[in-house]
Amino acid sequence: MGAIIDRVHSINFHHLDAELVILPIDDPELYNENKKTADSLLKKGEKVIIVEFERPREISPKIELLTA
Repeated sequence: MGAIIDRVHSINFHHLDAELVILPIDDPELYNENKKTADSLLKKGEKVIIVEFERPREISPKIELLTA
């Protein structure tokens, strides 16, 4: 998940003056907790950027060395 967070953090949201809340679709407990945080921030009148995504699956490429 670090690579996704790094990509999201590399986007410059500072000019929006908003809080970034990540909602991982495949982690219901963390999704719900972060959603509560986003809702609380909105009730306080703050701007919120919500990013929803599935946790990336581990890539297991098949690698072969072919020789003549």
